[in-house]
Amino acid sequence: MPWLPFDKTGFALFYNKDLLDEAKVDIPETWEDLQDACEKLKAAGYDVHISAGPESFRLCSMIADAYYRGNTSDILVQPGDALWDESTMSANEDFEFDESNPLCDQFTVFSVERQMKYASENGIATEANKKIYDAFYTVEKYFPDNWVAADSTQAIADFEGQISPLLYQASFNAGTIVRESGCGTTKDYKKVLESVAGRKRNQLPAPPTYTSTPSSYTHPARSLHIS
Repeated sequence: MPWLPFDKTGFALFYNKDLLDEAKVDIPETWEDLQDACEKLKAAGYDVHISAGPESFRLCSMIADAYYRGNTSDILVQPGDALWDESTMSANEDFEFDESNPLCDQFTVFSVERQMKYASENGIATEANKKIYDAFYTVEKYFPDNWVAADSTQAIADFEGQISPLLYQASFNAGTIVRESGCGTTKDYKKVLESVAGRKRNQLPAPPTYTSTPSSYTHPARSLHIS
């Protein structure tokens, strides 16, 4: 797929400070710090260095977004395009990315047609995209072996079960709580952690099934809706 900025999703690196302190690992603040932390966790005997699920590919999207920010204006809907609507797309006109303002593109509207045109003219297996994948791999190699195929709630289970001190996860999953039967409320959170702490990955309880899910949230990772 072409690496072009098109989505806005909140992701974060969560960490268990107690486990990091126990392994004598500093809280990572840079890309290099994260790689160093993973190497130390590996040396400390952790099998899962960073808990990750299928959505964690967006780490690669983040790298690509930073790389292609200078091309953002090329893939926005522009005056004269069939989709152009002055009342909703005025932010697109003469847009330039402002590094000092992360919200500068908040109201811009992307054009799928222009994205595909850019990809068809420039190709996908470009040197730029290879560099993006190479940068991603420097951290992705510390993800679980099955991170792409695993249910996304497995990442939550690994982190809360203290199988890994680090978790790279999206905002829509951050509040998911692993639970056992009869342990389904927030007040039971400590009880849940005590019940799963120290277990091996295959001994953890199955991910929970949630109710009251909006019909548009079809992915199991997004099955917990908070109004």
